[in-house]
Amino acid sequence: MAEACLRLPVRCTCMRADTHRQAQRRNNASQKLSAFVPLTLKLSLLGITVDLLVRCIFFKYVKTMGNKKECNLRSALFFIGDKELIPDLAKVLLYAHSVHSVLYQKIGELIGGNAAEVILLSDEWRLLLPIRTKKSSDWEDRLLLLKDNELFGMPNVVRYLVRYSLDTGKWDIRNAVLEFFKDLKDPNFNQMPDLLRSIIKRSRNNSIGANQIKKACMELSLINRVDSLIAELKAAGFMSPKLGPLVEASMLGVPLYELNPSLFPPEINA
Repeated sequence: MAEACLRLPVRCTCMRADTHRQAQRRNNASQKLSAFVPLTLKLSLLGITVDLLVRCIFFKYVKTMGNKKECNLRSALFFIGDKELIPDLAKVLLYAHSVHSVLYQKIGELIGGNAAEVILLSDEWRLLLPIRTKKSSDWEDRLLLLKDNELFGMPNVVRYLVRYSLDTGKWDIRNAVLEFFKDLKDPNFNQMPDLLRSIIKRSRNNSIGANQIKKACMELSLINRVDSLIAELKAAGFMSPKLGPLVEASMLGVPLYELNPSLFPPEINA
């Protein structure tokens, strides 16, 4: 019993020493953690700063490229008669070429008060067409209504023309036609630009008859594909059936087709 009493202070002294060492270790760990937290915070803030900087550079690049593409499109549209509307027209076509259809009010948001004039100009050149129709999808049956919730769509071939002009600044009809029929997997895609040129040469007053299209196909040894090619040209927005005067019908043959004027502007095809 006496020995146990004598050992007690020693054990207490050891316990105090252990407690002191544990407290010292906790203090050291706390100091290390305190030093680590600001470093982590600094690195985190640096990461945020770098991320924001990269985002700013990226968005500035996208904006610059967007402006460049719009400028290229303006240059390509030099054949449009109303030069004052070309900047607004370019904005609308730049947007419309990447979507299926565009609402009238969206066009108003893009360009403001010139929406009606730009839509009329687009319809004249068959760059944008009203989606609403009276009976058929023929251009003559389209209802051109200048009011909210009216939809307008871009013919497929015009979409290719716009896409090329964004990079080149040129209304490159030949390459757009070639690329369109290539994507369509047409077996004679490499002959399509020449076929279109032959059709345009045979047209009169922006119209051509089926007989003239047949002759153009014969020139290129495509006589066995007349019907299928007419169907493709209609679907792509190259042309559309039309009703014409009897004199015109007798000269060109029936049925008659209206050609898309944006495919042969005078300044380009001169």
